[in-house]
Amino acid sequence: GNKSSETSFVPLLEFTNQLHRLRAVYGASDALVQTETEEVVEELQRWCDSQHPRFRLHYTANARPGVDVFNSRFAPEGTNMTEQGSIAVMNLLIGSAGVAILGSFHSAWLKLMPAFMLARQRKTVVFLCF
Repeated sequence: GNKSSETSFVPLLEFTNQLHRLRAVYGASDALVQTETEEVVEELQRWCDSQHPRFRLHYTANARPGVDVFNSRFAPEGTNMTEQGSIAVMNLLIGSAGVAILGSFHSAWLKLMPAFMLARQRKTVVFLCF
């Protein structure tokens, strides 16, 4: 999210392959997804539910119109920016407890999140970019 331009789609397999590695190395069993696309949440939830042991998926309960509404270049008219700010803070607080970040440097979030993770945990975190 919060990109200066929309980027190309990254296949779910790119993320799920890394989740297996994070489980093996760090014992990770939870994943937080931050996306503007509801279909991504649904597809990742199905994948998490099919794993044994299963991964627990976390995400904020908000509308996902398929574009980054936090960025005024993509936001539809009438977007509630107070709500979008609340979602952003919640994702930042939850995400800062993670052991790793999977994503793209095109995302301002993923440039910001490691600093919060380091400040909260006071240890190195894994950052895998696609």
